[in-house]
Amino acid sequence: MASEQEYPRFSDAEFARRQAAVRERMAAAELDALVVHGRGGRGGSQLQYLTNWPSVTEAYLLFPHSGEPTLWVHYDDHLPLAQLASLFPDVRWTSNDSASSLAATLRGRGLAGARLGLAGPHPFRPYEQLQTMLPDAR
Repeated sequence: MASEQEYPRFSDAEFARRQAAVRERMAAAELDALVVHGRGGRGGSQLQYLTNWPSVTEAYLLFPHSGEPTLWVHYDDHLPLAQLASLFPDVRWTSNDSASSLAATLRGRGLAGARLGLAGPHPFRPYEQLQTMLPDAR
């Protein structure tokens, strides 16, 4: 298993600065949470910017205005390394239905009717499913 020394990252202070800056913009936009999608070399950098996880395949991040973020990875065999690399302790496998995983967590956190921001190249089908599952979210 890779150690922290083998998996480089920016300082805790730098990640705190980034997260505070994102939350400031969320407050200005009156967002309750940000749903970030990343997909490897085609749009994964926004995930790494906040989590330190350089997604190589599809991944999602629920970044609430307050509270702990949750990171989902698409493949279950990516989970151990994502758990090691991510700054956040809540790292999960999306299962085969990322929209259901996101919707269940949003509901569980009382965000089913929240004002959500989207970042990254969200695929249409999961986005459409999420809209159907959370009709009161904006």
